[in-house]
Amino acid sequence: MIGIIIFTITALLLGTLLVLTDNHFKKEDNKIDENLPGYNCGVCGFGSCAGMKEAILEDPDNYKRCKLLKDSKAIEYFESLKDKGFTLVEVLAIIIILGLIAVITMPKINDSINNSRKNISGVSALSYVKNIEKTILDKKINGEKIELNGIYTINQAGNIYDFHTEIILDYSGEKPSGGQLTFINNDLQSACIVINGYAVTLLKNEITSIEKGNCDEYLQA
Repeated sequence: MIGIIIFTITALLLGTLLVLTDNHFKKEDNKIDENLPGYNCGVCGFGSCAGMKEAILEDPDNYKRCKLLKDSKAIEYFESLKDKGFTLVEVLAIIIILGLIAVITMPKINDSINNSRKNISGVSALSYVKNIEKTILDKKINGEKIELNGIYTINQAGNIYDFHTEIILDYSGEKPSGGQLTFINNDLQSACIVINGYAVTLLKNEITSIEKGNCDEYLQA
């Protein structure tokens, strides 16, 4: 999602640059027409004043190839174009470079974002398991009988249950959307916890893998 936002912002910046550039060169188009002699003699080597205009937009120094240009104000104007910023070729080069940067960096940005999400999912899964252990301990302290043995499923509320009992967890962190845990005498043996779109598998309290998707492979094992 963030990658799409970055791509959209880059596209908007490029679009804005193109619009501003287009407006700038349209204004210069008119001024160049006004300052060229307009004889369309072709002596400059560009075939006509229209060809000369395109050449000037690419490189203002090209005005010097017009042998009929004698007006001092026109010459002063063409000289001033050198200090007015980027030429058309330079602007196009900048746009191409920005586009290439976006193409090169987008996959790396996406990879970085996905790795962060993956690591956060692992931390959240461990935190969830710690909360289950705390819940078991709290119930024992309060004199409640609790004995987790067998396979427990994580429901949509983030609680765990088997065929007989649902254990309500007081958990404020990122809740799993599904998964399964195996206990023997209240001790976690293994688990697969789906959180943030990642399936986090554990052996005891150690993460063994974090893969995008669900726990299908774990459940089939």
